[in-house]
Amino acid sequence: MKKTSLNLPREFKGKNILITGGTGSIGLGLAKQLIKYNPKEIRIFSNDENSIFEAKENLGENHIYK
Repeated sequence: MKKTSLNLPREFKGKNILITGGTGSIGLGLAKQLIKYNPKEIRIFSNDENSIFEAKENLGENHIYK
């Protein structure tokens, strides 16, 4: 089996990322980690308006929330 290594900063830099369920514990944690790699845009989708507000407070306004 061939071992593959990822260069995460290169993989995500300048990319558009969509996270469904992005206000849950896993989705929000993923968004926090991905922000470090300078994506062009992170879109976070959730059907809970209060959770979206809290995500904006935690992650900042520079991302798109739906």
